[in-house]
Amino acid sequence: MHLNRRSQAIIAIQIGGSAIAVITLLTVFPSLNAGGVAWLLYSILFAIPVIGFVSGLLYWAGKAAGFYGSVATHALQIPVFLTTVLAYKLAFGIGVFLKIIGPIKLVELKLGASTILVVLPEQQGAVVAVNLYALFALMYLIRDRKRADA
Repeated sequence: MHLNRRSQAIIAIQIGGSAIAVITLLTVFPSLNAGGVAWLLYSILFAIPVIGFVSGLLYWAGKAAGFYGSVATHALQIPVFLTTVLAYKLAFGIGVFLKIIGPIKLVELKLGASTILVVLPEQQGAVVAVNLYALFALMYLIRDRKRADA
């Protein structure tokens, strides 16, 4: 399987962003002093960029499992929501978020790694966002794979 330049760029960002997320989360790990639920949430946050890193390397090497892992990694980065019950945000590499905060719509650009997975945060209102980069990267990966298979 041959990756075109666009897919190579997307996968390179996935590998680099996932590596940054893993390193960032490893630096937080020694200071994590929490109970079972927090440990579980942290483990999930740690596993996703590890999967993103490994699947990016596999896809770069032309393995089908790498494609499916990359699709899953990007799909998990699309939604963002912060409510009074749960907060969820994942972005590895590049994040371009279209946020809806009440009547206000904002666009936010993030580089690096940004993760939130919290139960019962102290959020006053609801925030809903879409990571446009992850959405378009996912669409391009699927389209480029279909073209390569054709």
